[in-house]
Amino acid sequence: MGVKRLYKPGSPKQKMWQSMRIMRFFTPSDVAQTAEVSLAYAMAFISTLKRAGYIKRQAGSTGQFAPHQLLKNTGPHAPRHWVKERQVYDLNRGVTYGLD
Repeated sequence: MGVKRLYKPGSPKQKMWQSMRIMRFFTPSDVAQTAEVSLAYAMAFISTLKRAGYIKRQAGSTGQFAPHQLLKNTGPHAPRHWVKERQVYDLNRGVTYGLD
């Protein structure tokens, strides 16, 4: 099982999560700019959260300017992606979500 500890304050994933929580509606480009990460890194994190059910992309849109909506604003701590287990662990609720 993956590690159940918080991301460090100011870490890239924590900054992306904070940006998404504040904006609620965003594009991958918005997240990359506000969190000061690469577009590819932001798109990968958004894709993971989308597969876990945290985020929904507007139908018929793709790419860096595709509008997204945060559906699960579960708290201040960014969800952890457990790659080997193909799961996302929500540190705020203590719940694990499988990736589709």
